[in-house]
Amino acid sequence: MANNAFGIDLGTNNIKIYSRSDDSILIEKNMGFIVQTADLIYRSASLEGSDLNIDVDDLVQEGSIGLLRAVDGFDPARKIKFLTYAAPFIRNAMTDLVRDAFSRYEQRIVDSENG
Repeated sequence: MANNAFGIDLGTNNIKIYSRSDDSILIEKNMGFIVQTADLIYRSASLEGSDLNIDVDDLVQEGSIGLLRAVDGFDPARKIKFLTYAAPFIRNAMTDLVRDAFSRYEQRIVDSENG
């Protein structure tokens, strides 16, 4: 199912309007997984007290963005659980945040060494 900006299914000859409230329900029902994953990544990457300046709330926010991306691409006709489909989007969004922060931190160190 390919949704455009209007939430109309362009993948078939039938036009079906998708409700944004359905998206809200998926997001609300999966926030526990996002928070749990954010906490796990925060602890496993030892971000507490690090110079990367990332806290759990930042990871939750990025995970929510990943969930929104998953909502847009989810196709219930494929008969896969939504969370199974969305989990990589959520984890990847969080790890991308950590990777980008580490890259910025590394660049700050290099810049401070070079004067």
